[in-house]
Amino acid sequence: MTGGNSQGASGNLSVFPNPGTGNFALTGLIDAGLTSGQADIEVTDLPGKNVARYQATVKDGKINTTLDMPVNIANGTYLITVKYNNQSHLVKYTLSR
Repeated sequence: MTGGNSQGASGNLSVFPNPGTGNFALTGLIDAGLTSGQADIEVTDLPGKNVARYQATVKDGKINTTLDMPVNIANGTYLITVKYNNQSHLVKYTLSR
């Protein structure tokens, strides 16, 4: 798998590169209403522990941002949840440094 993507309530969310070294692009349509604002992004490990939080701009319902994972977290699979406009979108990310 060269990228990760997941369907949400109104579209899709992609992470690239996946697996990656901790710096990745998060893109996709997350609001069919084409609104603009701020999305909350949470990264959790598989047991559910939060390892990072971010905010990103949503413009015309789309998110297009680059994020850096904290350097102190271990290699493995993480869940990235984007929350925006009462919707949640989930995608898996594999960290391999």
